[in-house]
Amino acid sequence: MEFKDAAQGHFRIYAGCMEHGAREGFLAAVVVCRASAGPEVPAVEIFRDVSLCAGHRWLTSEEALSFAVARGGEIADALAAQDSLPALANGAFRSRQDDTL
Repeated sequence: MEFKDAAQGHFRIYAGCMEHGAREGFLAAVVVCRASAGPEVPAVEIFRDVSLCAGHRWLTSEEALSFAVARGGEIADALAAQDSLPALANGAFRSRQDDTL
């Protein structure tokens, strides 16, 4: 097993890979946490994928870790974009379908 971590904005990305036992290649996983507000407040896990790309096997551990960190970065970017739209996150936006229900 190999691990790598990275910080992106208010998020922490934890990537890991391990060699596949039955076949050649490395499986990748990623966990994204929202950074804590201080030393007394723990980080909160907000995304986890323990079998990236449905168990795709990368040829090297470097490729697997690189993909996992990149995927974690995409998730962090998407979550940061959601955070910048508080009205949408709080349900202030409604679709036309909501009015017909």
